[in-house]
Formats: sequence, structure tokens, C-alpha cells
Amino acid sequence: MYRSCHPRDQLLQAYLWRWDIETNFRDEKTILGTGQAQVRNPASTRIVPQMMVAAYSLLLLAGIKLRGVKGIPELQDIPKWQDPTKKYRTSTCDLIKQLRAELWANSIASTNFCDFVSKPPSSSSPLNIQIPAFSAILQFNPG
Repeated sequence: MYRSCHPRDQLLQAYLWRWDIETNFRDEKTILGTGQAQVRNPASTRIVPQMMVAAYSLLLLAGIKLRGVKGIPELQDIPKWQDPTKKYRTSTCDLIKQLRAELWANSIASTNFCDFVSKPPSSSSPLNIQIPAFSAILQFNPG
């Protein structure tokens, strides 16, 4: 716990802690959609938000383990329009993007089509099958 002799310092620290809590609530509601589950069972109505908050907590813990408490995302993960010097910490969108990349990368970036045909037709361009959808799907930055 933070200890200080000055009430002004204590007030500022409480405000900063509260700001992190408000940011957490915003991310849970807007990015993850907590509270918007479309379930009909009364038990599910209570349990789904709890499960989403628990999953969000695990995502944040994984982000801390990956990049540290105030870890900054890798420069190639930051959109070109965003100033990298103003990126102070990893956002929830950055963590979700990283999770998607780790879970889906191999299946999306795969260019092995040997299961479909034994030999590609000569009229098709080799570029059509060499460009994976990886960057279009996993490098998307909504916020």
C-alpha cells in the first residue's frame, strides 16, 4: 500500500488507482462485451459475466507475464499512424491481437494446399496461393 505524509499525494495516488479501475470496466464492457451475452437460462445470466471477467483477468496476467506490468508492445505491432513514443503500455486490444496471432497463426498463414489438388493449374498465378491472410486478420488494430 502507498504511504505518504502529504494528503495531496494520497489523493493523487487514489485517483490514479481509480483511473485504472475505470479503464478496466470500459475494456470489459466495450471490447469484450461483458454483460451483453445472449443467454436465456437465469443461471447463465449470472455466470457468463463472471466467466468473461475471469477470462479477461487471465488475459491480463498473460500480458504481464509476456511484457511486464507496463510492457510496451513490439514496434511492428504498433500501427504506422500511431506514434510509438506515445504508446505507454500494452492495451487490451494489443493483448487480444497477440492471443489471436498465437492461436490462429499456423492455420491462417498456411500455404500448403496439397490436400486439395496434386498440381496447381498452370493458368493460376503462384502469387494467389503464396499470400496468406495472416496480416489482414491478425494484424488488425481496432483501437
